[in-house]
Amino acid sequence: MTTRDQAIQAAKHQLDELNKDIDQLEKKSADVGEDMKARYRAEASKLREQAKKGEAKLKELKSAGEGGWEKLVAEVTHITDAMKHSYRYFKSQV
Repeated sequence: MTTRDQAIQAAKHQLDELNKDIDQLEKKSADVGEDMKARYRAEASKLREQAKKGEAKLKELKSAGEGGWEKLVAEVTHITDAMKHSYRYFKSQV
């Protein structure tokens, strides 16, 4: 497996894990009061938007040639790191 393929696989794994975390947030929103439910849903919505950006960059990465894939790896990593930070911050606040 090439480094590019490994980067694609790692990025996909990170996005999959973060999507599972978002699913957990959405499930947990069913068990809280209305005010918190709105907060959970708003945060899940923000995270879903970030996930869409990450998935779009992952798609670009998969189709990128040998010349530009490293830059796309950095962009996907930046997006997934931001998602992780947002998710952890939200969890620490509730």
